[in-house]
Amino acid sequence: MRYAFFGTPPFSAQLLQLLLDAGLRPEFVVTQPDAASRRGHELWPSAVAEVATQAGLPLEKPDSFRDPTGKLSFETRLLVETQNLDCVILAAYGKIIPSFLLSAPRQGWINLHTSLLPRWRGAAPIQRAILTGDEATGVSVMRMADGLDVGPYCAQAQVHIGDKDLAQLEDVLATKGAELLLAELPKIIDGTATWQKQDEALATYATKIGKHELDLSAELSAEDNARHVRASSDSAHACLTLVCGNRDISVRALHAKLWPLAVQQAHRTPGTAIVKNDRLVLICASASACCVITRLQPAGKRPQDSADFLHGLHLNAEESLLWR
Repeated sequence: MRYAFFGTPPFSAQLLQLLLDAGLRPEFVVTQPDAASRRGHELWPSAVAEVATQAGLPLEKPDSFRDPTGKLSFETRLLVETQNLDCVILAAYGKIIPSFLLSAPRQGWINLHTSLLPRWRGAAPIQRAILTGDEATGVSVMRMADGLDVGPYCAQAQVHIGDKDLAQLEDVLATKGAELLLAELPKIIDGTATWQKQDEALATYATKIGKHELDLSAELSAEDNARHVRASSDSAHACLTLVCGNRDISVRALHAKLWPLAVQQAHRTPGTAIVKNDRLVLICASASACCVITRLQPAGKRPQDSADFLHGLHLNAEESLLWR
């Protein structure tokens, strides 16, 4: 099988490694250009670039498909190179592929999309499934068409969400997706795969997560705040501000769980934070539960357990704080 691989984040890198482990070595790999880390200006390669480099694969990091200088553009070279391939496998690459390229490989472009299409087309399907409270998500092996995740699919696998966070779901979906893709690729390549058209009436869209969209709020329920934490990533944080005396302390919530709302907590006003059993207990707009932060990261510091953070504040037992 001759194929190329397009992808960028850790999910894509894990999928590429699983394909390599199965003996499927791509002709070349394409990923997003190196980007600055959140803690500095130094440029870092994508997760896919790291896997490709370690495996000694030909690697491209185009800024754009089209070259405004009039030289041979990347898309022109890509059109020529993909015509000799059975397919292109794409997973969370992060850029729109020009439509005229989609028919160049013999069996087209195959996208491993992290949702049960047609639900959650778009940029952030796993996060939107968490935030909406979906019971399940999954992966779809689809053939790319002109439009946002509108092509037909030949296979899907479902994954129960439960209390899994974004990173945990990405791990499960990468493994499930690789298994599904490896099972379907022989049928895709020999043309015997059965393709199911998507039902447009059932389509929903997973728009990109906004910069402050996952901030915690006392106006939300404990369940919604916990989902914000579970859906957070390095590019979109679940943040809150603690009011400790005359200090405002900004923290990123890294792990949260729900606790039943005890009698002594029920009369508390939403926006109150209680220190209990070395945990930061957030009172929210919820009648039955509170949101407990067990791991966090103060601004400018390393991640730490909430117990270590709270000990550093030197609070009295069950002393109340405010949060927003």
